[in-house]
Amino acid sequence: MISDMSDNVVMSVSAIVPVNGKKAAFVHFSDKDKEAEFVLPECRQVSSAGFMEEELKQLLAYVTREKDTLMDMAKRVDPLGRFMKERV
Repeated sequence: MISDMSDNVVMSVSAIVPVNGKKAAFVHFSDKDKEAEFVLPECRQVSSAGFMEEELKQLLAYVTREKDTLMDMAKRVDPLGRFMKERV
């Protein structure tokens, strides 16, 4: 876990999506009224609300350190399959 941060931080990873002709994935963090989103593979913050600057630095360090693992997770996301399961 990221130091000095709530155990309630929830992370989600998107499927691989095309962004400007390149493959990308989005990593979203939330904790009650706080949210932050980063784009991979650049490890660039694209939005945030509520997290303090130090918390954002910790999230960025995590995303950067775990980039390969997060991209592997994104490759396994099957949004259509999940959608079909929810409809059944």
